[in-house]
Amino acid sequence: MTDSNPLRDPFLLGEIRVEPARNSLLAGEDKIALEPRIMDVLCLLAARAGDVVTRESIIEEVWGTEHFGDESLTRAVSIIRKGIREAGETQEYVETIPRRGYRVSQPVTLLEDESAPIVKSAKQAPDSPRVDAPKPARIVPGIAVLLGVLVIVSIALLTVVQQTKRSPAQSADSTVTGDDASETTTSIAVLPFTALSQKEEDRVFADGVAVNLLTQLAGITDLEVAGQRSSFAYRDQNLDLRTIGNDLGVSHLLDGTFQRSDEDIRLYIQLVRSSDGVQVWNQTYDAPLTDVFKIQDDIVRQLGRQLEIELGVGRYRERTSGEGIDPRAVEQYYLGLGYYGERMRNDVARFQAYDAFQNAVAIDPDFGEAWTGIAMVGSTSFGSPLSRDFEKFRRDVSHAFERSFALAPENPSTHAAMVFWSLGAAFDMEAARVHVERGLELAPQQADVMYADAALKLYSGDVANGLDLYERLTALQPDNLSGAQVRARWLATVGRIEDAFAFFNDCQAERCLGEGFVAFASTFAVLSGNSEIAAQWRPHYEEFEAFLATLPPESKPDVTRILPGFFSIMFDRPDKQEQIEALIEIYTTDPVTEQVGMWAPVFCEFLPEDVFFDALDHAADQGHFLGTAHALMPFYGTNPYPDWVLRHPRYHSLFQRPELAEFARVRREFGWTAGLPLAAE
Repeated sequence: MTDSNPLRDPFLLGEIRVEPARNSLLAGEDKIALEPRIMDVLCLLAARAGDVVTRESIIEEVWGTEHFGDESLTRAVSIIRKGIREAGETQEYVETIPRRGYRVSQPVTLLEDESAPIVKSAKQAPDSPRVDAPKPARIVPGIAVLLGVLVIVSIALLTVVQQTKRSPAQSADSTVTGDDASETTTSIAVLPFTALSQKEEDRVFADGVAVNLLTQLAGITDLEVAGQRSSFAYRDQNLDLRTIGNDLGVSHLLDGTFQRSDEDIRLYIQLVRSSDGVQVWNQTYDAPLTDVFKIQDDIVRQLGRQLEIELGVGRYRERTSGEGIDPRAVEQYYLGLGYYGERMRNDVARFQAYDAFQNAVAIDPDFGEAWTGIAMVGSTSFGSPLSRDFEKFRRDVSHAFERSFALAPENPSTHAAMVFWSLGAAFDMEAARVHVERGLELAPQQADVMYADAALKLYSGDVANGLDLYERLTALQPDNLSGAQVRARWLATVGRIEDAFAFFNDCQAERCLGEGFVAFASTFAVLSGNSEIAAQWRPHYEEFEAFLATLPPESKPDVTRILPGFFSIMFDRPDKQEQIEALIEIYTTDPVTEQVGMWAPVFCEFLPEDVFFDALDHAADQGHFLGTAHALMPFYGTNPYPDWVLRHPRYHSLFQRPELAEFARVRREFGWTAGLPLAAE
């Protein structure tokens, strides 16, 4: 790895003063702190201002061979741009050059000789070489899972960041480093535990233990807990713990090793202070596998004592005891947690997690938290191949919720998951409200509870407060791609197209999510009313469509059957009439009702009237009529139903259903009448 920070002295980037030694941006009296590695990225780009710096070379020079360098770079550029905006600059300072890298577009000047720029400004730089046709999309085996993102409101369950308690003057996502490191005093990161064997299952199991500890620590009052994606980026890195703590902006680190032999485990844990690397506490546990829950409770109690002494933070919320659980079920449970934590990096991990949790409850039917695991995965899997047999899927996940609440009723993550299940499976707004309130009572700062609260607000029409929560969560978790794409999708749903495509375009250029992401982004592109955006995304979608055609039907979500017809209509392709005939056949014999708000306002002009309204009735029967963000587009006017549909007697009859009548009442209270029935003329 080469010197990743070629600029050491202060310099001007446009009008912003950059101080690498202090990891700070200065604009007037405002000071914006950056993590050391993020400053390294900025300095590297600034040293080559005007030139395109490839992603590969940045990763090599800043991260070397470290794991997660690619997603860390995406996060770094996002934080740099945010810091520049916080400094009051509205111009673009760091450009994304699709499929190549990044370029600083402002002049850079050393402050020791302000008249002499150290490199050419972007205006002086020669044009970058022409980029040929884009490379084909990287093929991901489990593409069907990511396409399921079309219909789920992704929530970070069990592995999310604890919301911080900062003063209003301090940005929620700022990471204090360098001279100001002392300001971050009540924070901890749980690093991935090192499995001492070479077995992949032991590594996943160790991850599950670390994730569960992370979740428990999030229950300690006034304690910040770094998210799994951030802290697990340091897996297998031979770095000084002080460096890691400084990079993450936390005051303490929890580190450990894990070893398993048959049904026994050995767990070594240490708590280290980031400022000086001093070990504050350590403990070795030798116990049967079934005692892992007791061990974790003891670890959290011990940590609570140490952190209360050092930091003055409060007590933690007790959890369900694991006493008497079959050790084979415990193993499957922790494997499930480990796989679920990898769901954004590994397309098949969602299925692996679901299977592991199912294995756990098959072995031990009284294992409450394993039932929560099934409910958690199920609530985020509408529209994925997991839900192809929707009635069975609904029965299985509903049963998991029943068992979870019976065995572990005080788990806030179960209540958060139930919010999304209530909205997606039956659209029961009252049930969703009850579970939001209970989740907030149990863990008001737990991120999955906050995501659920935000979603319910947006379903209800409380747009300002719902988006504010998503903004806070995205700022708190700048490296959470799932949260970022959910936020962007809601922005597009409520008509903030430019804000949404600021994320969609960057994500597509950087391939930050798999091919399934292209489907929902392309949907918003063609429905945006912006012909330039639609034209930009047409080749992305058509490349994706060609890939879909190579997959077996059973591996694809049901909605993929209508995507060619939908986009042929929207793009006015030569096969449009042929595709319309295929759609009429589909909706006459076996209607696709997912994403109803995407297709129904378009298809109503092409399907026979009775066939169209039969499909709407079927969508309501399946819980699809209002169960996803895409379904809500007509109710924000993004993709409106024509007036003749809104005045039709059969549309009015839909809203005689109790759940839709309640939805209409709540929406009118918040002043949102788009998509609701109109009086007959």
